[in-house]
Amino acid sequence: MANPKHADLLKQGRDVWNKWRADNEGLEPDLSGLKLLAKATLAGFNLMEANLRGATLVEANLSMVYIGGADFSGANLHGALCRGTSFVGADLTDADLSGARVWMSLFGRQHIGPETYTLWASETVL
Repeated sequence: MANPKHADLLKQGRDVWNKWRADNEGLEPDLSGLKLLAKATLAGFNLMEANLRGATLVEANLSMVYIGGADFSGANLHGALCRGTSFVGADLTDADLSGARVWMSLFGRQHIGPETYTLWASETVL
């Protein structure tokens, strides 16, 4: 379950969130199980190393988001917009990426299941 303080900070917007992240370097935000409204905009948010295990981000705008090292295992990212998103090192095990629109996003060593893969995406619809 998401830490209520972390969820509240996220809902205050990108500038508040990113300043809090910069002021609390090394802290791993707990947003596990978070349910955001469909088409929520998280563009430009720093979600590096965040715990989003089991989160619902249906049709979320994740453009220009750095989610390196974040845990999205079991998350629902159906229809998400990912333009210029860095997935390097993110855990996407059992995440639902069906219908996700991924453009010019960076994948590196990716944990997507029982194996770790190296992936690159340009203009791809998953």
